[in-house]
Amino acid sequence: MIRLLVFGIAVAVFLLGEAESCKINIPKPTPCGEFDFPNPEPVLLENHRVFPGPGRVQIGFTFHPEACGAPGCNCQKVVFVQAIRFTIPPRIYKQPHDEQTDRMTRNATPIFDGWAIDTSAGAIYPYYGMENDGSFRFVPFNPSLDKLTPGSTGSRAVLRDSPFSTEWDSYSFEAITAPVCIDPQSTCNNRTLGYYTWSWSIPDNNKADFSRFFFNPAATDLYVQAFDLAVQAWNDHLDNRRKPLQLSHLP
Repeated sequence: MIRLLVFGIAVAVFLLGEAESCKINIPKPTPCGEFDFPNPEPVLLENHRVFPGPGRVQIGFTFHPEACGAPGCNCQKVVFVQAIRFTIPPRIYKQPHDEQTDRMTRNATPIFDGWAIDTSAGAIYPYYGMENDGSFRFVPFNPSLDKLTPGSTGSRAVLRDSPFSTEWDSYSFEAITAPVCIDPQSTCNNRTLGYYTWSWSIPDNNKADFSRFFFNPAATDLYVQAFDLAVQAWNDHLDNRRKPLQLSHLP
């Protein structure tokens, strides 16, 4: 759950400053497949309260290993790991529950600060939408209620999310969403297959208005670094209960 064009602006400012001083070139990650981002669906909250944001987001990813030079890789289960952050003015980072706050990244560089792996409170697995028995909830009469539909090589995986807060009057939301392979029989097991970024800003949580709505495959490796720091923070807070997240990049 989080903001992204504002984050994109922060990245742009950061890159501009670095480019002026060091003339560096930050590479862009190459996804191992195709992302899609359909128009968000309307969300109805309790007591007829308006949803502060564009709606229920759906991020699809179809794994094509040859897209990133890994043609020999086949995966029977593609799911997602997601890192998020909320930001309230002037720049205070928040998370939706205490467990996630405890494992939020702490970094002097604003781009890397305030991120956490997005799970429900009490979750032992870091994969988005995974139940503690390792399954994913399936609602046959209304699949749009599912948090995640696993995919495979050539078959679309889908993440669904509708982040919002009623706690803060105004805020921004940012997310870094990464498809990953969790197939022990695959040479791609525990590999990230791409990175997708999306965000918006809410000027008033009592209204449906939103601004700076952004969604696109990750534009720079800075997003990858922010995501990796959130993974590290997850592994640093297992508390003898959570399962570790050991990921590497593909290819």
